[in-house]
Amino acid sequence: MTIQKRTEREPVQRSNAGFTLLEVMFASTIFVVLIVFLFGSLLQFYMVQEVTKQRSIALAHIGTVIEELQSLNIDELLEYVPPELSGLGEEVEVSAEYIDEEEEFHLLPLEEIGDDLQAGLPNPLEVRVSMHWIDRRGQEYRRSASTMVGW
Repeated sequence: MTIQKRTEREPVQRSNAGFTLLEVMFASTIFVVLIVFLFGSLLQFYMVQEVTKQRSIALAHIGTVIEELQSLNIDELLEYVPPELSGLGEEVEVSAEYIDEEEEFHLLPLEEIGDDLQAGLPNPLEVRVSMHWIDRRGQEYRRSASTMVGW
């Protein structure tokens, strides 16, 4: 019986069941990039939704003020003070003004109302309601609408 020595090593078979460190790092990088893009999109969506909500509230309030103006007689109209609105941001300003025949704007309420002023106003009178506000991020917004008011 002879014993033979092995001089050649047989290759060790490796298992291909796992991932290399390079593959894991590459997959992690792709995952992080996708998460960053997704987070940015969600943040942008939230900001657009917030602005849309604020604009809707402002336009609804302007519509309410215009409806009030249309129900007033000329004396009440010239003394009208628009109601304030809260909840849009840090600074909210609501104003109403009428436009005379020379297309000049006059802020309501008027301080001095005379009979000659009322006689000189056109009928119907164009009235504009404007809203200006600054949101929490410091972004400035303006909305306005006008209507014709007759008496």
